[in-house]
Amino acid sequence: MTPDLEAAGPLIEAVFGNAPPGRYIPFTLTGRARSTINEPARAFLQLLTVATSRFTASDVFDLLQQPILARRLGIGADDLDLVRDWITSSGIRWALDGSHRAQYDVPGVDRYSFDDGLQRLFLGYALPKEASAAWQDRVPAGGVEGAEAMLLGRFAHLVDELARLRRDALQPKAAAAWRTLLFDTLDDFLASDKNDIDDLAEVRDAIRELYCNMARGGVTENLTLDVVRTALESLLDDPARGGVPTGKLTFSSISSLRSLPFRVICVVG
Repeated sequence: MTPDLEAAGPLIEAVFGNAPPGRYIPFTLTGRARSTINEPARAFLQLLTVATSRFTASDVFDLLQQPILARRLGIGADDLDLVRDWITSSGIRWALDGSHRAQYDVPGVDRYSFDDGLQRLFLGYALPKEASAAWQDRVPAGGVEGAEAMLLGRFAHLVDELARLRRDALQPKAAAAWRTLLFDTLDDFLASDKNDIDDLAEVRDAIRELYCNMARGGVTENLTLDVVRTALESLLDDPARGGVPTGKLTFSSISSLRSLPFRVICVVG
């Protein structure tokens, strides 16, 4: 066990993970911050952060780079360069639309928002390729052709779903309502494969534990998303969740091993 598992983790993996077969010792690291090493947890927390943000183009594109989210949308790694080009050519910078932008005490114009950019991209698909003049104050962009329209539709669907999540998440809710919304968001945005089924189950368990903690604590007032997200992240990152015997050499933080029966315990750092 070690007092700073996050600092020691990469060193442990470098030494024990690269040992030749004849000297390899089975090992595991437990109790590290799950919000960073658990892919579904990382994508989910990032999604909740973006839901109440300014919706910058870079933040939304970062979401698409999370494989577990892109998989749900049917967007492959090979599609990301094209989506990035569309974002650039259509002038998308931030905000869902003009009304969203107005909430930040700036003029509520649509220009450079996702709504404006998507309208320009759809216009570029609908009009002939040689058309370049403005149509209803919008200039076509992107040059979307043929089967690329399917990808554009998936990208637009993501933006619509994020807008819907934002409307729901901005409303303070009781603990039971947050539990429902968090589970629904997992189902709507994330699609696990065989490699991260257990990690996704860990996120679901953390949501259940969060609700039980609020219920046992007698929380009756409506809570905001910031409070719920911070509490969920703290649960996932609680070092006491580690230290479970695995039959291997187990590395963990000191606080994870307060009362577990290991035959040999070593302290490093």
